Amino acid sequence: MISYCQILSDRPQHRLSEPEVQAILQTILIQLVPLHRQGKAHQNISLQTLQQQGEQTILLPPEHPNISAYPTQDIYDLGLVALELLTGQVPSPRRIDLTWDWNHHCLISHQLNAILEKMVTLNPDQRWQNASQVLSAMGVVVPATRPPLKLWQWGLVGAATTLVLVVGGLAIGSQFIPALRTRSPSAIWSWQMQRDGATMFRGNLERTGVYPPGGPTELTQLVWRFSTQAAISSSPAVSEGIVYFGSWDRHLYALDANTGQERWRFRTQAVIDSSPAVSAGVVYFGSYDNHLYALDANTGQERWHFQTENWIRSSPAVSDGIVYFGSGDNHLYAVK
Repeated sequence: MISYCQILSDRPQHRLSEPEVQAILQTILIQLVPLHRQGKAHQNISLQTLQQQGEQTILLPPEHPNISAYPTQDIYDLGLVALELLTGQVPSPRRIDLTWDWNHHCLISHQLNAILEKMVTLNPDQRWQNASQVLSAMGVVVPATRPPLKLWQWGLVGAATTLVLVVGGLAIGSQFIPALRTRSPSAIWSWQMQRDGATMFRGNLERTGVYPPGGPTELTQLVWRFSTQAAISSSPAVSEGIVYFGSWDRHLYALDANTGQERWRFRTQAVIDSSPAVSAGVVYFGSYDNHLYALDANTGQERWHFQTENWIRSSPAVSDGIVYFGSGDNHLYAVK
């Protein structure tokens, strides 16, 4: 493992990009959620305790989680670390000068700027109160409480060390994607997924998330699981027996739906949060490297890419050969 203090010093400009910092923030906040829900705080968040293992970011566990401390201190410390990563100024001048304006030293989106402003405000009562609140502001949904789960669901949660969402026989978790076997396998669900000629996030252009006549009602066993090098927040798209999904390790993956064997992978320059769409043999997805990509669904070869002025976490919608998606540059695009 290597500390982010060392990573910064090795960078030519001694700073990280906004997509990289966004991904680090999300990863660390997710790790803090269980601690904050217990009313405890880490109290030792710094460039030294943030470590990179492979392409995964890890917050070293505290020796003694402090139950008398407040999660708002963690939020403040993490905000300062984010500023150090963005500006390359270590320690951050904000630690001693409340008038220091980081916007003179880095160019970031209005959304991230507002989030950081609230993280490092001096008054703890005016900060985000815990990791879940910051994640919500970043658009990452974190349930306030864990809903009652069936026995097979509890088993998956234990294996993933995070919440696992089960949709139509496929489950997606923290750093692996498992597939579950149904009691009565049926081809109707797969056909319904593709009845409009394209497979996309939440099933259709309206994003209803409804797949008539519905998915399997009971799941019996884990058939396979596939590990990546970082978190998975992209929802899988299943088309022609292949599962497509992105990972925070910067890759889009294509797996055999029956065996979980990797067909191919495609590397981008940043985190992939976008859920892919598949249409007419082409996979479309966005990346935090500001590009929308179009890949051959069978081989993973790049057909083309389209660059915007900011990150793309939007999940593309495809209709009549036109790809619609949004970007962090405040534009909605239609490309063909």
